[in-house]
This record gives sequence, C-alpha cells and structure tokens, in this order.
Amino acid sequence: MAATPSNKSVQSEIPNTVRVDWNDVDLVAKIPRKGMTEEKCILGKVSGFALPGELLAIMGPSGAGKTSLLNCLAVRTSPTSGSLTFNATEFSDSLRRRVAYVHQQEMLLECYTPKEHLLFQSTLRMPRDVTSTQRRDRVEKCIHLLGLEKCQNSLIGDIYQGISKNEKRRVCFATEILTQPAVLYCDEPTTGLDSVMAEVIVKYMKAIALEGQKGQKVTVIASIHQPSSQVFRLFDRLHFLVDGRTAYFGPVKQLEAYFSSIGYAMPDHTMPADFVMKLCINPRDPEGAASRRVAIGDAWEKQWPNEDARSNDAPITVMAKNATSESPDDGRGTSWFMQLMYLTKREAIMKMRAKAELRSSLIRTIVLGLMFGLTFFRIEKTQTALFALNGCIFFVMMMQVMNTCMGASMAIPTRLPTLIREHRNGAYSVPAIYLSKLLADIPFDFAIALLWATMMFWMVGFRNSFENYCWFFLTVYLLTCVATGVGYLGGYLAPIGAVGMMIVLLNVMPQMMMGGLFINLDSVPVGLVWLKAISMFRHSFEALMINQWQDFGDLPCNGPCIAQNGEEVLAWSGINPSTASYLVSMLYLLIPLCCYHGLAFFFLVRRARPRQFEGAAPEDDTKGELRRQDEEKPKLTDIPRPELLMAWTNLAIEVQRNETGKTQTVRVLDGPSGHLEPGQLLAIMGPSGSGKSTLLKSIAGIGELALLPGSSVKVNGDDWTPGMRDHSSFLFQDEQLFAGLTVREHLLFQCRFRMGMFTKAEGQQRVDALITELGLAKCKNTLIGNIGAGISGGERRRLAFATELLTEPAVLFADEATSGLDSAMAYNVCKMLKDFARGEGSSRKRTVFATIHQPSEEVFNLFDKVLLLVDGQVVYQGSPSEALGHYGSLGLACPHDESPADFFMRCVAVNAGEEEARQEARVNVQKLLGAVRKEDVPKVPLKQGQEQSLQTSALGALAALVQREFLLRRRSKILFKAVIARTLLMAILFGALYWQIPSNQASWQSIMGLLNMMMINTFMTAGFGLTQELPLALRPALRESTAGMYSISAWFWSKVIGDFPVDTLAPIFLSSAVFLMTGLGKTVESYLVFVLLTVLASHIGSAWGYLCSMIGGRTEYAFATFLLTIFPFLTFNGFLITTENIPVYFRWIEFVGPFKPIFSEYAFAIWDSRGVLECPQPPCLADGAAVLSFFGLKREDQAKNWMIIVCYLVMARLLAWLVLLLRVEITKRRLRGHQTKVSAKQVSAEACEDAAAISNEP
Repeated sequence: MAATPSNKSVQSEIPNTVRVDWNDVDLVAKIPRKGMTEEKCILGKVSGFALPGELLAIMGPSGAGKTSLLNCLAVRTSPTSGSLTFNATEFSDSLRRRVAYVHQQEMLLECYTPKEHLLFQSTLRMPRDVTSTQRRDRVEKCIHLLGLEKCQNSLIGDIYQGISKNEKRRVCFATEILTQPAVLYCDEPTTGLDSVMAEVIVKYMKAIALEGQKGQKVTVIASIHQPSSQVFRLFDRLHFLVDGRTAYFGPVKQLEAYFSSIGYAMPDHTMPADFVMKLCINPRDPEGAASRRVAIGDAWEKQWPNEDARSNDAPITVMAKNATSESPDDGRGTSWFMQLMYLTKREAIMKMRAKAELRSSLIRTIVLGLMFGLTFFRIEKTQTALFALNGCIFFVMMMQVMNTCMGASMAIPTRLPTLIREHRNGAYSVPAIYLSKLLADIPFDFAIALLWATMMFWMVGFRNSFENYCWFFLTVYLLTCVATGVGYLGGYLAPIGAVGMMIVLLNVMPQMMMGGLFINLDSVPVGLVWLKAISMFRHSFEALMINQWQDFGDLPCNGPCIAQNGEEVLAWSGINPSTASYLVSMLYLLIPLCCYHGLAFFFLVRRARPRQFEGAAPEDDTKGELRRQDEEKPKLTDIPRPELLMAWTNLAIEVQRNETGKTQTVRVLDGPSGHLEPGQLLAIMGPSGSGKSTLLKSIAGIGELALLPGSSVKVNGDDWTPGMRDHSSFLFQDEQLFAGLTVREHLLFQCRFRMGMFTKAEGQQRVDALITELGLAKCKNTLIGNIGAGISGGERRRLAFATELLTEPAVLFADEATSGLDSAMAYNVCKMLKDFARGEGSSRKRTVFATIHQPSEEVFNLFDKVLLLVDGQVVYQGSPSEALGHYGSLGLACPHDESPADFFMRCVAVNAGEEEARQEARVNVQKLLGAVRKEDVPKVPLKQGQEQSLQTSALGALAALVQREFLLRRRSKILFKAVIARTLLMAILFGALYWQIPSNQASWQSIMGLLNMMMINTFMTAGFGLTQELPLALRPALRESTAGMYSISAWFWSKVIGDFPVDTLAPIFLSSAVFLMTGLGKTVESYLVFVLLTVLASHIGSAWGYLCSMIGGRTEYAFATFLLTIFPFLTFNGFLITTENIPVYFRWIEFVGPFKPIFSEYAFAIWDSRGVLECPQPPCLADGAAVLSFFGLKREDQAKNWMIIVCYLVMARLLAWLVLLLRVEITKRRLRGHQTKVSAKQVSAEACEDAAAISNEP
C-alpha cells in the first residue's frame, strides 16, 4: 500500500538521502545443542527510525541485541519477521553501493600502508565524478583528523609486526567514511580508543550526518558501549535495548524526562548513559535488575508509537517496489575494468612487499635448482641412466607443481576474509577478486618458471637446442598455471592454511600417480582411465618426453638394452611414438587448467555469498551477573604471597625508525619515575601512542624494548629479577585463548598449570568462585571459540582477567582490563581490582597497575593513583582527587558538565582533532611538564610471604598439557574431518589404481611406484600441515611459558604426544587398506613390515614438520625449510636415480636421508613375498631379485637402513626440541635487556605505535 503524499519525511527532500525505518522486527536464532536445535530470541518487536542528518546511537547492556539489530538494519542479517524499509521501500541493489559498515573486527591487508589502503578504497568506492585530487585531499583530511599521520606510511602488518590494533581500528573507520555514503552503520566505532579520539570520531560522524557529500545529509547509525559525557551528547537520537526489547527510542535530550515519567528519576551529577545502564544491570542484585528490565520494556511497549514517532510519521507503510521514493544510483563506484586494474595493482604491490613469501619462493627455486642441476649435471644418455633421466624430467614437474600450488594456497585463507568484506561493502565484484589475483601472480610465476626451467634444462643437458629449450619452458610454465589453479582451489575452499595444504595434496597425489612414472598406464583399471585425461602430470610428462626423445636418434647399447633409440624410450614410457604430438599434449593440458581455475572460482563465489548472522559478533548473555553483595565470599585456600613495593626510576627506551630512507632514533619512554605501594591501584592513562603499554611492560619486566643505562626497576628496594614473575601476573590486550575449550575448562587447566600445590577440589572451588565474581556463570560451559564466534568479546576479556586472578599475585599488571566492556561491567571489574589491591578476603595487600582508555567518572575515582603520560613523559602523577586542583592551579579548569578523566585527556590530546586544538594541547603539556612533582619512595613495613612455589611439577604440567591437547584435537572438527577424508580418499585411490597388481613385466614399475608414492604421501601429509599449525601455536605457548606456567619443553612433548594417535592410526588404516586392495605382498610378515614402515614414515614426517617449524618460526619460512630439506632426500630415495648415477659429491645424501632406507625396506619386504615375474619375451626382469638389482638395492644395507630410520625417528624430534629451547633462550635474553638498541620492526604493534606517535612530534 502506497504512503500518502503528505508523508513529508518518508521521501526526503533530497533524493539521494535515505531514511531507514524498522517496525516490529523479530530475530530468532537457531542454535544447535547436542543434536537438537534450540531457538533463542535475540530481538522482539523492535521498532524505530533513523533520519538523514541525525546520529542514532544503539545502546544497551551486554547481550541486549545491539550488534544483531545493527546487522538487521544493514541487511546483513535477515529478521525473522517485521518490516525494514529505506525511503519507504525495500532494500535494493541500487542502494547497496551507498551503504557503508564499520565492523568491530579489523580486517586489513598487511602489505599496504594506511595511506595506500585509503587511496585504494577511495578510488574504487567514491563516485566517479570525484577527481583524483579531491580523493587525495579527502584521504589526507581523514588521516589528519583521526591522528594517523605518524603511521600513514608504515605497513599495516600481521600478527608478527605492524601498526597497533588501535590504529587499525581508526583505519577501518576511515575506510568506510571516505565514501560519504547515504547510510553509515558503525559497530562499536570507539572501542579501544581513548576518550579524546572517541570524541573526535563521533564528531566526525556527526559532521558526516549533517553535511555528507555535496551538502546532502547522511543517516548514521552506531552501536556503542560506554560513551563519555561529551560523546553521548553528540548523538541526536537513542535506541536503548534491554533483553532484545526496546526500552527507549527518542531524542537524547528527552531521555531523563522519560525515565522520570515512569518512576526512575536520575540523580544530580549523573551521566545519563551510565544511569540507564545501571537501571538495567546490578551484578550484585540480578533479580532486581531483571524485574526493572521487564518493567521498563513493558512501559515502552504501552506508549509506542509516542509523540516523537508520530511527529516523524512513524511507523510507516511500505510503498511499492517501483515507487519514486527509491533513491536512484548516483553513478558511484568504478567500472568493472577499473576495479580489475586497481585490484591487480594492489595485489602486485602486496606480492612484492610480502618479502617472506618472495624470499621463500626464490630460495626454494635457486637452492633446489642448483642441487638437482648438479645431481643430474650433463647426465649421459646411457641405458642405465634412462630411468634416471626420465625421473629427472618427472622431478622438474613435481618440484614446480609443489612449489607453486603450496605457495598459492598458503596466503589466500588469511587474506580472503578481508577481500570478501570489501566485496560485500560494494568495493568490487567477485570476478575482479579472482582475476586480479591471477593477473598479479602471472609475472611472478613466469619469472620463477623461467628461472627453474633454465637452470634445469642447461645444467642437466636435455637437448642442445634453443628450440627444445623454448618448448621445455613453455611446458613448465603452462604446468605452473595449472598448479596455480590447484593452489587457488585449496585456498578458496579451506578456512585455514593447514586444511588448504591437505586439499592440495589430495589433488596433486592422484595426478602424480597418473603421470606415467609411478604406474604403468597400460595397467590402469578401465574405470579410472578418465583420470589420465585430467592429470596435469600425464600431459606435461608426455610433452616433455616428446620434446626430449622424439627424433633423438640412436642410443648406445653395449649391454642389456631398454631402448635403442628415442622412439623406443617413448614406447617404454607408455607413449605411442607414431601418434605422439607435443601440441596435442599441450592442448590436453588445458583441460586441468580450465577445470581447476573453474572450480576455484566457483568456491570463491560460494564463500563470498552473504550468510545468516554474517559479521555479527556473539552477544554477551551474562547481563553482568556477579556475586550478590549480601552473599558471603567463599572461603578459599590462602596463597602465601609477599607484599611488594614497586619503584621505577628514569625509565628510558629508544628505538630506531626508518622513515623515507632516513634512520631516526626515537625515545618511546623519556624518564618516567614513580612508585606504587601494596594496597594501591594505579591507572596509567594517556592518548593513544603515549607509551602506556610500553611503560607497563617495562615495569613488569616483559618489554620487547631494552631499557637504557640509568633506568631501574626495584622491588622492595632490590633490583628486579626474573624470579619476580613468580609473584606477578600480566593481563595482555590480546587474549590468546584456545577456541576448543569451554570457559570452565580453560580456568581449570590454568589452575593445574599455575597452582599444582592445590588439590583438585580446591582448584575447582577457586575457579567456580572466579566465574561467579566475573559474571561468567551463564557461559561457563560454552566453547570459547575464535574471534566472532563462541563467547562474546566482553566475556573473552573477563575470562582473560579471571585467568590472571587465579593465583592472587602480589603484583598484577592489567593492560586495558576494561576494553570492550559496557560501563556497568567496567565499573565492576575496576571495583574488583580495587578490592583485590586492598586484600579483601586476604591478610595481605597487593600492588595493581592498570592502563585504561575511557574511564567513567565513577571508575576514575576508584583508582588510588593516576599517572598521565604524553609522548613517553609523565605530565601528572598523584591521586584523582588532587588532579582537578593541580590542573586548576595551572589555569586548566574542568567544566562542570564534563567528566574529569575526559577533561584531563582532552587537555593533552596532541595527536587528535583539529590543528587549533592540537596546538592548545601542546601548550598545556608544557605547563604540566613544568609542574610535575617528584615522588619520594617511602619505606613501609611489608609482610613477607613464604617462598613457596605454586607451580605444578614438570610431570603434572605435562599431564595437564597432554589432556588439553587431546581435548582440543577432539573438538577441532575441521582438522579431524580433513584427516579422515584424506585417509579414506587416498586408500580408495591407491587401491583402485593399483587393484590386485599381477606378476608380469608391467607390474614391477607399478609396484615400485606405489611404494614410492606411499612413502611420499605419508611423509608429506604428516609434515606439511604442521608447518602451518605449529608457528601459530607457538605464540600462546611462549606467552604461557614466559609467565612460568610450564616449561616450553612440556608444551613441545605434549604436542608430540597429542599427534601420536593421528600419526599412528591413520597410516595403519591406509597401509592395511592399500596392502589388501592391491595385493602387494603375499605373506603376513610382508604385511606387518609394510604397515610398520608406513607408521614410521608418518612419525618421521611429523618430526620433520616440527623441526622445520621450529627453525622457520613463521609459516612461510617453515614451509620453505620443509621443501628445501625433503626434496633432496626424495630425489635420492632409490627410485628416481640409482647410486651409480649419483655424482660422487652427492652420494652421501642417500645415506643420511630417511627415504632411501624406508623405500629399500619396503622393496625387500614386498619382493621377498612375491614369486617369479612372467617374461614372455626377453630381455626382462625375471623376479624380485632382478628388480632389486635394477634399482641398486643391496641386502647388506638392511641393518644400516633400520639404524638410519630409528635415528631419524629419535634425532629429528630431539633436534626440533633443541632448536625450540634455543629460540626461548634468545627470547629470554632479549627480555633481560641484553639488546642495547632495537629496530621498530622487531617489536610489538603497541610499542611501534608508541614510537610512531612520538617520533614526529614538533
């Protein structure tokens, strides 16, 4: 039904502005629980509207449904019922490009700088009539207003290094506001920012709403947790939610009057946002708070629509689809070809800047090329070398395929979420994503293929003809293109890199077997002949063999002859010389090329489709429910701790930054001094990048940056020592939690690691008490999950906090303890810190440090001392109550309607806002620096605790780690299913291809090829995945080990034990199935040896994966190390080349590698059980002994073979362990301050942010 013409606000005066209305929106989520589907109401009968030119805030306690409502309004989640309209019509594609969404999670590409990223986004997403100069000006303005000048030319980076999370958040916000959309959605845009930067961002949102693009107003909707008084006043309208219901919708100015009208009068000097939050949350009285929430929700339902809604013509009726109120497309965005061009340029830049990947690829190519070129150097074309030469041809293909497809699949899973988000935000299309990646990879793939083909062709000496070289290179390059498609398929299909590698191996191994070297193609079952048609190895092997042997001429034949000329070599390899055609083989190679790229594109399209609840973070469902005030705190076993007075003097830290080619020394900390007594809670505050986290870590003794001479940290008057960590805990900004554990399981395991002296019952009592104290009771049996899934961000933060409180440390360091929490929960957490410092429930006081960004006035007054940092210098240190007087004495008077904490921050905001405000802040900083009072460290009597270690024994820690490892593996469904699928598919494939191998002349090649493939497949599948998994798992392990929870050795061996079942059971099943299906051996003894050798190959592959991961440290380097070390051994395994054909200077490799012994023992076990081979026409190989002799395998080497196998099984693990211990020792030395100067590239994102913020200050 059409709306009436008089409805003036439904259709905006300016057609390109958009009004959003939602009426009776319901959202019900279906949650699977133990085989059943449970329905949970997220939103119920929610109504409201957002007008152009206004700033709408969606607020509510944690779990109220803020993010869910925002996602419904942004058409990212489909409501169960109700209506959602834009200018009184349904959402349409014409509006999609004019909607922007700022997410909670930062997803940015690591090899771009913030400025390059913003320029790229402006090019693709701003209207086509905006000139490049205007785009650049717009980007410069965003960078300036958001305080990104100091990091604008730094790489965004990854988990190892780059800009800070705070800066990434501002870059994400700048990305969306660049386009000046018609509707802007912001999910928690101020989380993790200081109050001044939060105010700058909301002011910017306000300006966008009022002015927008070309003077057209914008509709801005934002969810927000704990706004300061200044920020809250900037919003025009508020939608307040409780339990998924509307508690208030209307102008912010009328909030106080409305709640007074329903019986909830707001006290004087109270911030409205905090007042309404406290009405709905009282962690000490959850029943009373719950009844108020119901009453408030019921009261609102009775009076909706109210006068405000009616005056704005709400709720409205939906107009027809073709109504004139639908906003036309204003020519926004670039054409498809321009998208492709800019995306390709970005991909190419990222490729060049991904130095780890480039180095890895080049090193693999050059080192392996030299090694194998020297191995087959100018090999003679004799009868005994024919198989080796053909093996060399096959190796050229195998190495290039593995090098290309593995490298292609590794990077995609980490970058794909960012690309999909940008696509859904309307920046570019899915075909542009795929083709840009393909086009950017072409020159690099071409260069690598050219280098590899050139080295191999001329060093091996295939044929002395430039024409043959050109055909050789063309084959290698076309094969590279096919391998790229296989890598893309693994990357776009898999959620993580380890699974992507499994997918690649499952695709490569069958094609490798059909290549013609590992199986006689004449013996392939009829039903599987079609595999030859799609095998890239088969077609490229044929092409290279034809290029090598067609018209080659006669071969010397002094003894037993395999082939007298090139045509007979082709025939011996299963290629008909009369019909062989190089061009036909190359044309057939186009089949797998098209198949794999087509499949990869198909799965990319599937991944890019929007899904239900896409992008919505889990809702915190705790309502802040804590222990009631009238409840007695449970009596817990006392932990003997000393009281520690911390004092720090003249802390100074320098880093070297390289900007525009010039090395600059920057002071991150410039002389902070002070002390903190037991029983006191200190707040370290300051603008972003002022040095808060660096100062906190330096005092705690875990800083990445070394203190300069003259700096000191003392504990009870003595110098700080590493043993201090036994009595301290550090709460980091980034929570590194295990997704596969529940909240309670995580705390119980932490209790076992940290408090081994306690009984199981005492540990459980302490864990349950903390769960209640921190409001985690309702999610205690919920899996933690990854970011964006599992428990909510607020719950993750409280769980990390609970983890550090378990041991009741004498000193607690909390870095952003309240980040991501609503105001009520932030207050309760800080109140808990206050009580903890005072020693509530204990006979001893504690010393507590905390950095904090946006404290409310109530939270601010909880602290005993405040330390305010600016550019690494202290501008105020003292009690909060004295701060106002101190500032006032310098002519800096705090307004009555502003929170003191916000005022203090605003006075020193030298890196945010307009230039005039920044200049005023610089003047204020100089005043404050001149008035800083020096503190004298008091001598107070302190209680000393018993020096008794709480940690569990080494054996107890190992047992707990093993239990946790098994639990995590059992719940890692993706990897578990991938292992099962891989094993089943390979068993079926091997069994079908080599089904019941007969005893004839065609069978010996198939048998030896099968043995070689079993060894390669088992070894690689066990080791490849670990190169992607272990470097990432090492980070949280090093953190827990550094905290003294367990030794890094216990972690290492627990991982080994955790891998043992998979490394054992999967190869047993695979080898048993293959043995029975193929009829390899004829005796029980041959079966047992075959299974044993397969299991040993799996364990050695796993050990090799550990060793390469520990050496590499990063996934890229671990993968490169794995390839570089195994391929030489694979070449000299006795199948591709015999001992007599190996150059003398490389013969030692076959005696130190694991593959030759395993392959030899495979062959001995199988051929000893098989009888005579049919020989219709000599010359031929009559029996197993002849086959063993042909491959140069000697029985006198058996004892040596088993010795090498056992040595590898033991020594590879031990060597990996020793390398890990060396890494840990290097880390410890750095933490002890053994480095005098550090590059900014070596340190964490927070430290880099501190350095960047300080370096360019006037």
